[in-house]
Parts: sequence; structure tokens; C-alpha cells
Amino acid sequence: MQAIGTKNAEMTQQKRPNKTTMNSKTIATFLFAVLSVTASAQEAQQDFTSKIVNPGFEQDLSIGWISRGMGRMDNTEANAGKKGTFYCERWTQPPGHLPTTTLEQTISEVPNGDYRVTAICHAENQSGTPAVVKGVYLCAGSHETEVTALDVYSVDVTVTRGTLTIGFRTQSTDANWATVDDYHLYYLGESAEGYRQALAESVEQLTALLADKDILPDDLRAEAQATLEASQSAETVEQLLAAAEAVNAAYDQCKSYRLPVTYDDPEVGYLFIYFPSNDDENIYYAYSEDGFNYTPLNEGKMVLRSDSVALTRGMRDPHILRGVDGKTFYMVATDMHTPEGWSIGNKGIVLLKSTDLIHWEHATVNFSTRFGSVWKNVVRVWAPEVIWDPNYDNKDGSFGRYLVYFSLLTNDGKVTYDKIYYCYINDDFTNTKSSPKIFFDRGASTIDGDIVFDPSDQLYHMIYKNEDDGGISQVTAKRLIPEKGQPDGSQWSAPLGTVQQTGVAVEGGGMFRLIDSDTWVVMYDCYQSGYYQFCSTKDWEHFQLEAQTMTSGAFTPRHGTVITLKAKEIEALLKAFPTKGIEFDGIESTAKDDQPVRTEYFTLQGVRVENPRQGVTISRQTMSDGRQLSKKFISK
Repeated sequence: MQAIGTKNAEMTQQKRPNKTTMNSKTIATFLFAVLSVTASAQEAQQDFTSKIVNPGFEQDLSIGWISRGMGRMDNTEANAGKKGTFYCERWTQPPGHLPTTTLEQTISEVPNGDYRVTAICHAENQSGTPAVVKGVYLCAGSHETEVTALDVYSVDVTVTRGTLTIGFRTQSTDANWATVDDYHLYYLGESAEGYRQALAESVEQLTALLADKDILPDDLRAEAQATLEASQSAETVEQLLAAAEAVNAAYDQCKSYRLPVTYDDPEVGYLFIYFPSNDDENIYYAYSEDGFNYTPLNEGKMVLRSDSVALTRGMRDPHILRGVDGKTFYMVATDMHTPEGWSIGNKGIVLLKSTDLIHWEHATVNFSTRFGSVWKNVVRVWAPEVIWDPNYDNKDGSFGRYLVYFSLLTNDGKVTYDKIYYCYINDDFTNTKSSPKIFFDRGASTIDGDIVFDPSDQLYHMIYKNEDDGGISQVTAKRLIPEKGQPDGSQWSAPLGTVQQTGVAVEGGGMFRLIDSDTWVVMYDCYQSGYYQFCSTKDWEHFQLEAQTMTSGAFTPRHGTVITLKAKEIEALLKAFPTKGIEFDGIESTAKDDQPVRTEYFTLQGVRVENPRQGVTISRQTMSDGRQLSKKFISK
């Protein structure tokens, strides 16, 4: 039995307990029923199964399917419901419950109209409790059918866009085993009833978007509203399809709208701040010119020792933020020393502040003593991060304050699984100003939250690790803290799905924007596989793998942060932490008037060139008054 997903080492080489056994007669009866259903369906409808790639999983799962947590198996147990040699499944040791998983395939160039999707599905908890499970679904478009036992299931759906996404998922399930095999797709023709239902779903979707998206310009909003009103008069098959297509087009246009933002960044490079291992919980720096490929600074040695900063003598999960003044840096880290044992846990966080990234002021917050009896039984304060909340009212006529958020767990029943909490920080960035309050609770263990604000859609985007379930998901909010009178945590949207572009175990997600670009990068640690992955997105819906950076030799980052740097900051860091292959030399000016007297060109690896080469280059001009001006540009 192969291990699938993030936390299922227990699956390896184990035989499942066969609680729902089927004898040979039962198996034959079941397969006859499957074949009978398939045959009758083929007689009554047009079979479009050939449009599904790898419908029975007889080829590798990567062919045709996108899987997040599901696996391909060939065992011979009857209750798997297998047809052929292979099927698709997720399993964990009973009486445990399956994590959130998804399996999907998008079928293109299908005629609009009504469809039926069928598959052999199975779900159970082999412990026998509960007798009938929930939380397992066969999916087609926005429709789904719940799977509760071994049977042939079907989902009816109407296509109005020429594409159809089919799949299978588990969410908040009490099953420990779920399987799917032998997908079929049947075209049922066109019907006014089907199009009317599809139109109603599209109208509901667009109406909700118009109510939620404040940044839409008046003309675009008015056009969408007019489309909604016009759709009400559709009656015939042709009119209903045309109305659904028009509403879908309006939805796509409104959904993709972003505020025009001009980026004129003075930054020219990227700094990765991280800790390297459980045996070395100190702070390290690495530099990159493109945001994807990094060289450790200080010849791969630490830049900040934790034993003189943290109460536990260990710092993990460092997060750094450039302050709103543009020149002060704020860092927070987990105060934890794991060589003493994970079971001991940790009680607090480290707060650090710097104006040069070299010299740091620091303070610690021990939650068990800072907040008295309320939080005296805290056992985990993990992966803190800091962000500026512009809406915080300081009660003196000013607004804005730094907010630190973290996952928290206690051993007294107060917090029974990791939830994300937050505190505001005092003016000096040396202590908390408020007690922990709930920030985000998805109903299951959640760690490694990371938040950025995208000015193009005016939303805060938070990614987090689905602890135990696996994967990194995303939620959004218009503001960091809910409006007065609203419940804590209610500011966040429903989860928008996972963002990682891999099936291996991931954690420690982080985000940053590429310089002079509207492209955002989502990075995460493939901590069991020996590499980091970097994915790009412009719309927060579609993510593309850009780089897979190996973590080996002197560069073995674990959870950390990437920020952008100005040329003078890079130069100061390289002087403080010399690194072979990356060097900026100082230049003295001898001219008397305020004019450029010398221009030099460097690659970001520090190699001086006579003229700008094709690619990314730094020019540095020395002025007659001694000033040095640096600029990054792309030469052709």
C-alpha cells in the first residue's frame, strides 16, 4: 500500500481491514448491475465517454486528471468497486477520517446541453462507525451526488460554456476509505428545463459577485445589471441558452476586473529570510535577482543567532515585513527549540525591529505569563507573521497599527486544535497591546498563515496549511478585522481551494509580488522531497509552477519569507555578510559639479561588465557630490 498525501506514512504496506466483504456471488451481481446500467444508458443517450481522458485510471493518474490527495491502486479487494486493473482511492487507518481531497478533469469542446456523469463509487469507515458515512461526493460542474456505500452513482448537469469539469472529492468526511472508478459521460440533448436551471445558477453567481465586488466601475456594473434583467425574459431553448451565455460572459468580465495599478518599484533584488533545520534554528539570508534562484549570504553561515535572542534559544518560521515608512523592518519568529522535544511545545514569539537588516532590536512575549491564567496552558504559538492594519483606531485621531497573527493551541480544552489568533503590537514593537483573539477558524487544525494585500482587487489574500488534511488553501477578506458587531473570523471568505501545484507534502507557504509586475509568487516548502516550489498567479485563481529550487548544500531553507530590496540595501548586506560571487565595490567621486562622472554596470551576481548585456543589469552612477544612484533595467 503506497503512502498518499501528507500525513499517511501509516498507510505503507498495510492491509486494510475488510469490514464490508462481498462474496463471489455478490461481486458478480454488482458487476452485472454496473454493466446493465452502462448498457441501458448507452441505448437511451449518446455516449461521450471517449471525451474523458483515462476514465478508468488504467493509465497513470497524471494522465488526464488533477489529483490533490487521491492515488491510483490495483488491489483486489471486492469492496473497492474496481473495474479493470486500477482504480482511484484515498485510505487511512480506521477509525480515522480522510482529509480533504479532490480529483478533477476538465473536458473541452463538448456541445452545450444536458449530461449525465456516472462512476462506480464507494465510501465507508471500516471501523463500522458510523454505519453510513458522509462527506464523499461524485462531482460534475457545480453539481454533486453524495457517496455513502458501494454503488454506481450519477450526476446530471447542464453545460452552457462548452466545457465540463468532472471529479470526486472528500471534505469533512467521517469515512476512512473512498474509491472511484469507471467514469462515463452521456449526452442527453438540449432541454428548456436544463437551460433554465443553468441560467438560474449563473444569475445567482453574478448577482452575488455584484454585491460583493466593490471595486467594479459603474459602467461595468450597469452592463452586468442590464444583462441580468434581460435574462428574465428568456423562454425558449435558444433564448435560455443565449441568456446563460450572456450572463456567464458578464460574470467572467466582472470577475477578472482589477483596478489599474502602476508599479514603480525602487527595489532591484530579493532577500529570503529563513531557518535551515530543526538542528539549526537560527536566522539565515539568501539573495536572488529573479525571486526564484537564491544564493546564501555570509558564505552560508547564520546572520542572527537565536541563543541570545529567544527564550528557548531557538527561532523558527521567521517572517519579515518592510514597514509603512519604507525603511524600518519588522520580524517575528516562533520562539521554540525543537531539539528539546516537540512534546514540550512553545509558549511564545520573538519580536525584532531593524533599520538596516543587520542590527536588530529584539523582545520576547511569553503567552503563559503575559496573559495570566487565561493563556497559561498554551502549548503552541506557531509561525507568527506581522502585517499593517490601516483600519485600527488609535483613539487619538490616528489610524493604523501592526498586527501579529499566529496559530495557537492549548492543553486545557480552551483551544483543542490549532486555530489562527491575532494580537496588536505596541508602538515600540516590543510587546502585545491586546490579548489573543480569534482570527481564522476553518473547523480543523490550521497553521502557517501568510497574508498579502493586492491593490488591484483590494483584497487581503491569506494562504494557510490544512494541517492533517494536507495542502495549502486560500481565503480572502476586504479588511483584516470584521466590522464592529460581526463575529470574530467572519471577515474571511469560504476556502477557495488549494494552490500548490504538486501532490507531495507541503507547508510553510509564503507570498510576494515580483518587482515592477502585477504577478504574485506563492512559494512553499516540499519538506519531505528536498525542494521549494515557486508558483505565479495574476488572478489568484490560476497558479503556474515557475521554479523548483533544490534545498541542498549550503541552501536548505525551511519556513521563511521573501522581501524585495533596494540597491543600497543589497550593497550594505553584502558588506556586512560577504559572499563570493556577489560583490558591489564603492566608488569615490572627484568631480566638482553635480553631474554623473562615472557609470558602471553589474549583473546582480556582482560581475562588472563594460556595457549593459542583454538581460537584467544594475547601473550605478557616481555623482560629483558623492551620491551613488543605482537602477535596475532590462537591456536588449
